[in-house]
Amino acid sequence: MSINNILEMTISQIVIQDYRASEIFDKYNIDYYNRGFEKLANACKARGIKPEKIINELERLKKASGDNEEDYNTLSVDALIEEIEFKRHRFFIERAAEIKNFLNSFNRIHGKNDSGLSDVIDIFYHFSSETNIHLMKERLVLFPYIKELSEVEKLNSLSTNFNFLAFDLTVELMKAEHNKETDYINKISAIINNYLLPDKDEGYQIAYMLFKSLKEELIRTIHLENNILFPKAIELEGKVREKMQLQV
Repeated sequence: MSINNILEMTISQIVIQDYRASEIFDKYNIDYYNRGFEKLANACKARGIKPEKIINELERLKKASGDNEEDYNTLSVDALIEEIEFKRHRFFIERAAEIKNFLNSFNRIHGKNDSGLSDVIDIFYHFSSETNIHLMKERLVLFPYIKELSEVEKLNSLSTNFNFLAFDLTVELMKAEHNKETDYINKISAIINNYLLPDKDEGYQIAYMLFKSLKEELIRTIHLENNILFPKAIELEGKVREKMQLQV
């Protein structure tokens, strides 16, 4: 593939082809999960990065051993939802609860002497509360709707009683909430020095690693939804609408 072709690809297309490329974009602070629609050329220009640097790293990645082990783009929407809901969401809920326990413990022991701790606690509680509501919306409304679309699309005859959501608007709402979630977690990253381990007790070091793993999982989940599931679901809804129009 020529350099021009790579530059014209969107960031999300590059990561979808090989998720290992996400590490390169993280290195240059290029947001492939919320702004995956950006072309590589535009993303580099906006950040003052020479495109050749990233292209060379992507080329070295291709030549390195190993393949894209996480080719989620080949999965159906049903399989994607199962992966997100029962693996990614469950991880988030369990890890967030674990971090809350650490924060409560730290606050009792170090609260008076750690000026940043109260800020971290405040931000994290807002973050986890709003993210849990977001996950509930997906679990109770969005995911069942996409599954129903999938089922309806497979049928030869379609029920005229099928109720469409304002799906495009719903997806945009979910994306806006994803942006807010990453804003929260980035604020925490800044307060704790981007997860650099402090010269403090072992409990702090464990907590920092837990935060880091939570952020990594959050970003992966947002990538799966924004860049893979939502486009597939929008395309699926279009097919169902078309079938219903033909049936009338």
